[in-house]
Amino acid sequence: MRQAVLALALALPACAPAPVPEAGLQAAYAPDAEGIGLPGSPLRIDFGRSEAGVIAAFSRLEKRDPSAIRVCSGGIRAVTWRGGVTLYFRDGAFLGWSRSSDGASAGLVCEADGGLAA
Repeated sequence: MRQAVLALALALPACAPAPVPEAGLQAAYAPDAEGIGLPGSPLRIDFGRSEAGVIAAFSRLEKRDPSAIRVCSGGIRAVTWRGGVTLYFRDGAFLGWSRSSDGASAGLVCEADGGLAA
């Protein structure tokens, strides 16, 4: 009986919904001039890293897969997530990011007309 109660006690937290972050808590990531920082962690996703690894890592941070992929001039691939963050890649390397919510960007990015901006 004791083992059944213990098993139930351990299983119940796994069924509970994940806590909702409170206002004012740190974001899971912080885009910056070098790439993407992870607040409170020495880990980073810096420019120059491999496209596949960056997309996988950023998808984990966003808790979802990209919502759109497009190609702009110069062979740059723009990979966008719902919420408005776009990461830019060329020849398999991470080049830049942009955020539609405030127009912030860093690195090499595509402009709305498909041209390049640094």
